[in-house]
Amino acid sequence: MMLTGRMNWKHGLTVIVGCFILFGAATIVGGIQMAARSAG
Repeated sequence: MMLTGRMNWKHGLTVIVGCFILFGAATIVGGIQMAARSAG
């Protein structure tokens, strides 16, 4: 799809933002759990 040079920019941006949210959420949850363990 991206190799054709005529990709849908809105779709591509949605996929990239979705990946950032997924990986960011995992990192944030891990940080919260680590902080909760050290505080508790």
